[in-house]
Amino acid sequence: MNNAKSSTKSNFGKMGWSMIIYAALSYYIASALGADLLNYYPAQYAELYGWNPGVITAMAGLAGWGGVIGAILWAYVVPKMGLKNAAGVFNIITGAMVMVFANIRSFVGFIILIFAILFIAGSVQVNLIPNNLMAVWFPKKKGIALGWATMGMPLCSATILLICTFLQNLTGSIQTTFTILGGVIVVFGIVSFFWVKNSPESVGCYPDNEVMTPEEFEASKKEIERHVSGWTLGKLLKNKSVWGIGVGLGLIWMTTAGVISQLVPRLMSVAGGIYTPLAIPMVTIASVIGILGSYFWGWLDQKIGTKKACYVYGLWYVVALILMIMQSISVVFVWLSVVMVGIAIGGIGNLIPSLVTSSFGRYDFIEAQKVIAPLNTIVRCAGIILAGILSQTAWGYTGLYVVLIVTTIIGIIMIRFLVRENETPR
Repeated sequence: MNNAKSSTKSNFGKMGWSMIIYAALSYYIASALGADLLNYYPAQYAELYGWNPGVITAMAGLAGWGGVIGAILWAYVVPKMGLKNAAGVFNIITGAMVMVFANIRSFVGFIILIFAILFIAGSVQVNLIPNNLMAVWFPKKKGIALGWATMGMPLCSATILLICTFLQNLTGSIQTTFTILGGVIVVFGIVSFFWVKNSPESVGCYPDNEVMTPEEFEASKKEIERHVSGWTLGKLLKNKSVWGIGVGLGLIWMTTAGVISQLVPRLMSVAGGIYTPLAIPMVTIASVIGILGSYFWGWLDQKIGTKKACYVYGLWYVVALILMIMQSISVVFVWLSVVMVGIAIGGIGNLIPSLVTSSFGRYDFIEAQKVIAPLNTIVRCAGIILAGILSQTAWGYTGLYVVLIVTTIIGIIMIRFLVRENETPR
């Protein structure tokens, strides 16, 4: 493990901080489109057109599964395009589709647009571009760099519902609200062409902002330019770490997606709805606290190692889910559970790319993601589907949380026994 005293310092340099901020905005968009806005638009469009909000939520989960094909496709396309070009092109396409999604009146067309958006954003915005950017720029300080970058996720949870509510009150229209959001993503895509740098060496910077001799710098530059991965699809599919990260951490990500996508409806259902007026403010406050939580998970990753941090993260969620089951007993359990979930929001976005980098290294990160990203997507989206289905059954949210406790524990076990660091092709 890296020296903790040096690796936990946030001395990333001007360009390094620029890449971290970019990644944070990318995580923000991914969190909004993938989970957070499921607390908002199903009910809004259901009221507008008479559609079933539960069906919309469940179809959004299935759409995430449809994004598995995208995860496989984009893992091959992004390296050929380069991070900069891929970031620009895919953000522009995503933003344009959000604008069409905002104004479509056909339910079938609406669902098709959800599938199309998540086909790109579900993988590119979180699994490929920002994750790969952090792996390439910060091979040693990946934990702490991701701790800062993944603040974009809880920041999204804290602000996106307030932003949408403000825009809808201002414009009087959910369609206009989402048209504006789509336009912002298009602008972000245009800016990406000028902002994103494929590697620190390409702009004369050092990886991790650590001083290197001219000879070391030239060697690093040539290595990243000439590197040919020894990982084939067959070798990746046979590798235990791939399955430990893809499915094991995927199960814990499933918990995050399942809980977040139904957090506001859950709070509105507790004790006959007495917390309904406080639901969005409570989530907002918890998510603000969760911004610091993102840094905490990055710091913990860097301090004790990524695998151990994953164990702590999984157990953290087990406790949070137990508290969520007990929410009807006391407002104390309501607040404790929501704050714990808020703190955990940014952790999964940190730990997955960090563990991939620990296992497969800076240069083979994108190769490993060709298999790990689809596995993560398959399992993660199951959380949204479970939340949409189980929350409507006789067991309700209690049944959902019991299932998520079990799957989280299974995920911890898989990480413990399957994942190894410094994997080499065999």
